[in-house]
Amino acid sequence: GLPLLFSGNNLVKAIRSGTPKDAQTLRLVVDLTENGKTEAVKRQNGSNYTVVFTINADAPPPPPPPPVVAKRVETPAVVAPRVSEPARNPFKTQR
Repeated sequence: GLPLLFSGNNLVKAIRSGTPKDAQTLRLVVDLTENGKTEAVKRQNGSNYTVVFTINADAPPPPPPPPVVAKRVETPAVVAPRVSEPARNPFKTQR
């Protein structure tokens, strides 16, 4: 009986009955796990009719690109060495 529940990795989640528009109508509702396109074909075999429903899932969107992680490489600041000279005596004359 209805509802029919599907498990696992399926396009169809459930098939259940819906409210028909009149006494001559049977309404089936197909719940999908993702968007898709449907096609219905009616086939006659003598006085019997068969309706075949085909549901194709829409192509999934491409996965997002992986995040870009930029590593900042710090270059050490190069400080020129100071050449130290001995202190000079301001009272002594230079030679």
